[in-house]
Amino acid sequence: MEALKEQMEPNPVAQAFTTKHKSHDEAKKYKNFQKNIKEVTKLKMQEICKDHDVVLQECPDPYASMFAHWMTLIMVSGKKIKLCLKTHFNTADSFYLREQNNRKRKKKTEVDLLKSFDFMKELSNESAGRIKTCLGSENSAMGLSLPLVTRGFDEVLFIDRIIKTNHGDERSREAWRLKVGDHIITYTAEIQIMDWDVLNDLRDPNKESTGNLEFL
Repeated sequence: MEALKEQMEPNPVAQAFTTKHKSHDEAKKYKNFQKNIKEVTKLKMQEICKDHDVVLQECPDPYASMFAHWMTLIMVSGKKIKLCLKTHFNTADSFYLREQNNRKRKKKTEVDLLKSFDFMKELSNESAGRIKTCLGSENSAMGLSLPLVTRGFDEVLFIDRIIKTNHGDERSREAWRLKVGDHIITYTAEIQIMDWDVLNDLRDPNKESTGNLEFL
């Protein structure tokens, strides 16, 4: 009976996100946009891990309340859209990615842990910046916040706040993973669209400029 009760109880994370019926045109725009978001993160990861294949995977539990020990978050927002991009990772993953970017780096000191956080924040910043550019002519009307790193457990608090402040507004969550060797980075994107015209001029992320992340 307890197991049946657990199955019947709604997932609190899923409750935080309200998806309304979309017209055919809106659904098509949204599908292209979420595809672009995922492609941007894969492209940025491939730029770092040049010698390894980056595999885009579906997230097995898209409505989990916690994905990893750490996460970065950054906002892309304007009058027509709000997007929060989160990168969920463990310590070993951040060390690995930083090493791929610069093979001369040593690791596993407290100072290097802080530098790996800086690296992940800059990765978040560049990914969000490219997502913003993908909005084409709407790009200039969008703002970009500074990236933040925090503990993965804080996702529970963020979700709780969404539940308490959501007044029926449509807000969706996309979740996916990037696998590089034995390392997995999970991404989530929380998207709120107030005006669907914001997706009228989407640009191909593959045509944007590329480059490595730079750190002293």
